[in-house]
Amino acid sequence: MYKVQIIIFLLSTQVAYAQYQTSDFENFNALQGVWERETKKGKSQEIWEIVDKSTFKSKTININGMDTVLSETVILQLKENEIFYTVTTIGQNNEKPVAFKLISNANDRFTFENKTHDFPSRIIYDLAEKNKLNAVIEGEINGVERKINFNFFKIK
Repeated sequence: MYKVQIIIFLLSTQVAYAQYQTSDFENFNALQGVWERETKKGKSQEIWEIVDKSTFKSKTININGMDTVLSETVILQLKENEIFYTVTTIGQNNEKPVAFKLISNANDRFTFENKTHDFPSRIIYDLAEKNKLNAVIEGEINGVERKINFNFFKIK
C-alpha cells in the first residue's frame, strides 16, 4: 500500500509541472512576422522569426521619421522541457538578459513569469484575434500592481 501511495504522489507531481516538447513549440508559429503599433513618438515594431524547431528570436525597434532604434531583443526557446522568454532591453538591467518561464499556454494566450524580477514579473502574449497581438506586461511598482498593454497589428 505504501508503494502505491508513493507512485501516486510521484505521478501527481509530474502533472503539476508542464513538460514541453518541440511539437508544443509550434503554438508560437503565429508570432512569426512583423507586428507594428503606433506610439506617441512614431511606430514600434516587433519582428519575429523562427531560428529552428525550438527557438524563435525577435527584435523590437522604434521608428521616428528616419531614425530607427533597437530597444530590445528576445529569444523564445525550449530548454530542458521548459519554454523561456529571455529578453534583453537596451538601457535596463545593465543590458543583461532576463528569463521568464512559460507558466500558461491556452487559447493562443501565453503567460511567462519571473517572480524575482522587479517589473515586469509577468509577460503575456495574446494572439486570439487574427493579425492582432496584445502584449501585456504586469507586476508591482512601489507596492502597486501595474499593467501596461501594447496592441500590435501584423503588417508582414
